[in-house]
Amino acid sequence: MSQRKNPSEAELNATREALVADLKRLTEETQSVIQASAEEHFFDKAQSLRNALQNTLGNLSDGIHEGQEKIRQGVDTAEQRIRDQPLATVGAAALAGLVIGLLLNRGR
Repeated sequence: MSQRKNPSEAELNATREALVADLKRLTEETQSVIQASAEEHFFDKAQSLRNALQNTLGNLSDGIHEGQEKIRQGVDTAEQRIRDQPLATVGAAALAGLVIGLLLNRGR
């Protein structure tokens, strides 16, 4: 009878070792799937953030170009008015200088 238990114990040990090996393999596969999923999620989030930053940068760049264009238009308009009415421009500048001078001397 004891001879019959020995092969049975050996079979149980072999089965146990096989189950442990299968469990280790399954654990490793699960970890690799979780890691791949996490990396994929991370890369998706990183790509989403990159796209949002590119859109924001594009909008900012468009806004800067619009601002520059408005400034150019303002400068062109001012230059055209100065060319069209040089005496009025000199008079306005002289009047502004006089007002500033009076305000500065007023405090003394």
